[in-house]
Formats: sequence, C-alpha cells, structure tokens
Amino acid sequence: MTTRIQPAATAETVAAARLLLTQMGISPADLVTVGAAVLTFGEVIPKVRARLSAGTLRTYNTHLERRIVSPGT
Repeated sequence: MTTRIQPAATAETVAAARLLLTQMGISPADLVTVGAAVLTFGEVIPKVRARLSAGTLRTYNTHLERRIVSPGT
C-alpha cells in the first residue's frame, strides 16, 4: 500500500481557511466536535418560508413542498 504525504499548509492557506470559517460562523472546534447538530430539511424549510415575501413564496413554494420519495414507494 502506498501512503501519500500531504504537503504542509502554508501560513497563507491556514489564514485563508480561518477567514472562511469565520465568515461562515464556524469555529475550528466545530469541525472536530462529535455529534454536531445538523438541521434537517424539515427543520430548515419552515424558517426559510417565514423569511420569504408573499410573491417569492408563491413562486418557490411548489419546490419547497416536494418530498423525497424512495424508488418503489
């Protein structure tokens, strides 16, 4: 088996990654925390709907109503 050695990240790369994480509201600890909560589609969509204007909701509500259906069901 061959093991690939990844080159060390440069200081600039680490700084860029930290900046991006900060802008996304993610801490480095969030990346290694076990059991970090991830919202489900059903939890997010009501929040999205609440923020949409009536016209936008009329346009996109059909997409927000779609349910994922497994093949054969």
